[in-house]
Amino acid sequence: MRDFTLRTYKGLLRTITNAGYCFQTLEKFVQQPAAKVVVLWHDSDIWPKNDLKMAQTENSMNISNTIKNLNGWITATW
Repeated sequence: MRDFTLRTYKGLLRTITNAGYCFQTLEKFVQQPAAKVVVLWHDSDIWPKNDLKMAQTENSMNISNTIKNLNGWITATW
């Protein structure tokens, strides 16, 4: 059974951070990639309420991401 809850997602982000990776937006990665980096990319078209909750979780952990929706790119840097 898959467990893709916000609690599990937050645990995944914490594990990645504890392993020494940093998070960059797609724009920042293209301009100046870090050595150990994760680029989070969300397609935000189907479940906007879930996307907001994920973004709030990332914000609480000071994690940057890139969001793609029907209107174009949004870069979320906290």
